Amino acid sequence: MALHFLEGVKVVELVGLAPVPFCGMILADFGAEVLLLVNKSSKNPLANFGLRMGQKKSAIQLEFDKETGRRKLHNICCGADVLLDPFRPGTLEAIGLDPAELTKVNPGLIVARVTGFGQSGPMSARAGHDINFVALSGLFPMLFGNSRASFPPWPPANLLADFAVGGLLTAFGQFVKSFGGRGFVLDCAMTEGLAYLGSFLFLSRHEPWLWHEEFALFSGKCPIYRTYETADGKWMAVGAVEPKFQQKLFEILGISTEKIDGMAKLTRKMENAFRGKTQGEWTTIFEGEDACVTPVLNMDEVGHYEQHKRRNAFLTGEVEGEAVWVPRAVPRRTETEKSQMRAKLRTELAIFSAGL
Repeated sequence: MALHFLEGVKVVELVGLAPVPFCGMILADFGAEVLLLVNKSSKNPLANFGLRMGQKKSAIQLEFDKETGRRKLHNICCGADVLLDPFRPGTLEAIGLDPAELTKVNPGLIVARVTGFGQSGPMSARAGHDINFVALSGLFPMLFGNSRASFPPWPPANLLADFAVGGLLTAFGQFVKSFGGRGFVLDCAMTEGLAYLGSFLFLSRHEPWLWHEEFALFSGKCPIYRTYETADGKWMAVGAVEPKFQQKLFEILGISTEKIDGMAKLTRKMENAFRGKTQGEWTTIFEGEDACVTPVLNMDEVGHYEQHKRRNAFLTGEVEGEAVWVPRAVPRRTETEKSQMRAKLRTELAIFSAGL
């Protein structure tokens, strides 16, 4: 029997890549009314891939770059309970959907912003894909049972960051508001949950370019979506799926694809290029570039990475006398909202202390 916890909840989903469509699917599966807004003007061939997860959603097309389209966007969002944002920081504001303004008109609106690196920090505006986010999580080397494995870390399709984190955690954030104080019993079978997590895999299993070709995207052999060893025996993760990122990647590596015949030769060229510098050198080189290239960090390194330090993403803990990095819980409230809450609390304490 379906659990309609979210019946009556109106969700607006802006069409995007994997995490937000999956989140919208979860919310729809649990009874929410999900309206999918498709950008009629988009020229990104991957932009509408999330439509495969739209079975229980209604959809309309709008031109996000036209004034009339933006007015409709704004009006629709002002009448929603939840807005799912799949874009990089600043994009929502650029199309006239500034969350600060929307929440003034609709104080009850939840704006869920799903990004790879968060809304703040030096990497907030950087592009990336699942492989990059997993690489920076500290978990990549552990996925094969040995954190010091000498073979290339194998890309885990796009289940972990895209779906498990981006989709499930964002959906969970909406449930928190809706549960209230009523108790109930949930039947949650982990085996079934894992299959549900893999919904995208079931829906895309016949796509040759993703799974079945020799150099399919998630095969681990695709030269633009895999890891490469560096001069110091560490690894860099490449997730340059879109042509514009590939162009930047090859430019930085000094590779001319016009002279390369076949994926195998391209792979060897890229392997040789990455072996020419250390991980630290490559990290610095790609730091300001939109090429979807990131270092593969282990669990000892994550807390020292600048993006994580800036966002306080990891806390220091102790296990059997040894200092370890411990991930902070997500999602978190924004600093602006926390500051407002602290200010309100100080005001209430002052009033209480004055006996008013």
